[in-house]
Amino acid sequence: MSKVDELLSLQKAAMTAEKERDDYKQLVGNLLSKITALEEQLKVRNKNLYGGKSQKGIHKKKQEIEEDATRDKDDFDCTPQSLCSSLPQHGEAPVREEDVAAKSKESRLYRQGLSYRTMSADNTVCHDSDIRHLPAGAIIIKRFRKYAYEQISSLVEHDYEVIRYKTLDGKIHEGYFPFMGQPEIIDVVPGTHASGSFLAYLAFNKYVLDPPLYREMYRLSGESMHLSRMSLTNWLEKGSAHFCGLIGYLKNSCLEKDSIVNRDETWCRVRREGCCKKKYIWCLVNRLSRVVIY
Repeated sequence: MSKVDELLSLQKAAMTAEKERDDYKQLVGNLLSKITALEEQLKVRNKNLYGGKSQKGIHKKKQEIEEDATRDKDDFDCTPQSLCSSLPQHGEAPVREEDVAAKSKESRLYRQGLSYRTMSADNTVCHDSDIRHLPAGAIIIKRFRKYAYEQISSLVEHDYEVIRYKTLDGKIHEGYFPFMGQPEIIDVVPGTHASGSFLAYLAFNKYVLDPPLYREMYRLSGESMHLSRMSLTNWLEKGSAHFCGLIGYLKNSCLEKDSIVNRDETWCRVRREGCCKKKYIWCLVNRLSRVVIY
């Protein structure tokens, strides 16, 4: 009887160990599937971040598909033998829609938990619904949001009160003394009436979007600001003098010790002395510091 009890205890321990082993196998399988999904997701993100954006292969694939369709059309002569290419061969099981759907789901594991939404804005204003306005006895099934974008563009004039005063020693001074919560300094670029952000906006429009200055004048006149073309030119010239100091600071931070810097050159045509000449542009990139200098 003692031997039988010992064998029964060993059998019970073996069954427990087998159950724990199955549990561990299931856990390892779940972890491997999660690791595979994360690797796929990381691969897609790295491809979108560092991969090429060329679409040269798209036309080639489309041409191959059209050629296959044309070949099947030419080979068809109303006989069952001409349908062999499209029908499953002998011994092959027909492909079921459930298998195709399952395969597509497995191949898109990296999409789990992600939503396809590429639009975003700097500021978000949430408008919640008041459930007190629901009809009596209504049951909430689901809550979701619909989003819309609004662009607000307006010029704001800031008037800073400057006090001119005379001290006991007879000297005359001027100063701006703000209240609590007011701007601590007068945000204006010296020699202009534009703030730093407004002058940067004008420079972006001129040198990136490249509109003529008279169009910029018309756009500002629509916001009740009448500015001459010469004033715009002078403002941009004074802003460039301050911007040159920023370029030097960016170069110093980009070329710090032990920094990884990438450089490349490209050429462009520059109009000089009545003719176009070939000139080179050097691009300096420090990805870690997020600095790009041309």
